[in-house]
Formats: sequence, structure tokens, C-alpha cells
Amino acid sequence: MRGEPTVPEQLRGEPGGTQPRGEHPPRSRSGTIAITGRVPGHTPGLYLSVSTDAAALGDAEFLADRWQLRGTLPAVTVVDTRNDQETGWTVSAQMSDLTGPAQVLPADSVGWTPSLIDVAEGVTAGPAVATRLSGGPGLAESVVLGRAVGAAPPGRTQLGADLVLETGYDTAPGRYAGSLTVTIFPTEAD
Repeated sequence: MRGEPTVPEQLRGEPGGTQPRGEHPPRSRSGTIAITGRVPGHTPGLYLSVSTDAAALGDAEFLADRWQLRGTLPAVTVVDTRNDQETGWTVSAQMSDLTGPAQVLPADSVGWTPSLIDVAEGVTAGPAVATRLSGGPGLAESVVLGRAVGAAPPGRTQLGADLVLETGYDTAPGRYAGSLTVTIFPTEAD
């Protein structure tokens, strides 16, 4: 039959399970296969990495009294490999002004709603921050993106946020650009 392995003649017994006279049943054979891997060393610490991708805001939507643009913050990754699990961490961010072809939009024109992309035990997203036109302070001052409380287990967390830019209907048309500075610092247990 096709597809079925064949057994060499010397390994087959006679029908009924007996071996030919004078022959011994085959002995089992074994071999070993080496399995190797390398675990890199690391220095315990608190690490932050940010995407090099820009947070491009989508098309402007005209509301009753303003233009509104929305987008998504690229992932901000925190890796905590510290041995002292009595301390947590806080990631905060602050927006610069946005410069355009004919004017500058203040940093408080940008707001956000933080989120957890990879949820880790003991980690929470920061509070939503409304823009100046929506009655909030915007991101002109340092605001919390996420934090881990003391005794959070070591590991990796990814933070994100939904961004919003709001500006008056009389804003000069054109492309506006600014930057968001993201900072991490250790915090003591509560």
C-alpha cells in the first residue's frame, strides 16, 4: 500500500508473533539530540521606549465652533526588571506648541484619553485630559499616561492614547506639527 512504512525483513516476526528459530528480537536503540539556547543577561532597571512613528491626526471635522482632528498615539513601552518591587513607576507626557505655516497652536489645543494596550497587573492608564476649547488644560503641562503601583510584578507594559486636537474655525489652513515628550520615573509605594 502507498504511504505505509515498510518494516525490514529482519525486524519482522513470523505470523503469530514468534521469531524465527535462533534469532533474537531486535534490541532497542537510542540516541541523544542536544538542545541549546542562550538566555541573555540583563541589568535590572526601568526602561522606556517610544515609537519613531509619528502620531498622524486624521481629517479635520468641522464642529459648531471648532475644527477637531483625532488620531492614535503610537505605543509607549515600559519594561520593569528591577529587583525592588516596592516601587512603581509613572509615565507622563507634555505637548509642545504646534507650528504651522502662518501661526502657532498652543499645546493646550491637544488632549487625550490614555489606554492600556498590553494589560499588566498593577498598571493603570492615566485620566482623560480635555483640550482648552473643551474646558480642560490640554497637554500643555505634564500629565499622566500610565502608572504602576508599588509591588507590581516585573514585566512589560504598552501604553497608548486616543488623541484629539481642537482649534478655532478661524485657524489658518495648513500642516501643523509639534512633539510630545514622554518621561518615566520610579515612584515609591503608597
